[in-house]
Amino acid sequence: SCSIAKVSAIDNLTLQLGSIAGTGWQAEEVAVQWQWVSDQKMALTLEVATLTLPTLKKPLQKLRVQCTQTEYSTEQIACPRAKLQLGGEVLDKPTFELSFTYLVKQQNLALRINEIAVAGGKITSQVKSVPAGWQADMQLNNVDFEKVLSTLGTFMELPGFSLGGNGTLKVTLSGKTSLAQVNLEGEATGLKY
Repeated sequence: SCSIAKVSAIDNLTLQLGSIAGTGWQAEEVAVQWQWVSDQKMALTLEVATLTLPTLKKPLQKLRVQCTQTEYSTEQIACPRAKLQLGGEVLDKPTFELSFTYLVKQQNLALRINEIAVAGGKITSQVKSVPAGWQADMQLNNVDFEKVLSTLGTFMELPGFSLGGNGTLKVTLSGKTSLAQVNLEGEATGLKY
């Protein structure tokens, strides 16, 4: 169901979308606010109370994405600089920057996340998703590996190994509906596995 909660001007609109779902995913208590800035550009805020994805064991909570310069057309939706806030005390700092491009017809998503503060360090990630599968490349800098694996393990199935110590690590994850492959390379101190 969809209802207009507030219209303060013809160029400023808030929608309460309730629950929406697609193949394998569901979002609950969705609210979208947008304001037209210029032709094919708008300021967009998306709030989702709970997001369930097929690759995650448990839902993400209290997401808020804000992009002041969203570019849109019938072919794509893109934001060169957005802020995302994630609830649930998963991260050391709940807000981080990201950019994304979604090609509507091809259902291709390209996402870049800048410096998520987690496990005492920073993670930068690039994610590509197409109908045939997905891949996530992550650069972990000065993180506690055990804490990172513990955090990831609460959300997705990981191969049966443990990793301790800290350092810099490049991780590539890929799969279709679930995690299929993991590649690791990097430098660490106090490494144990």
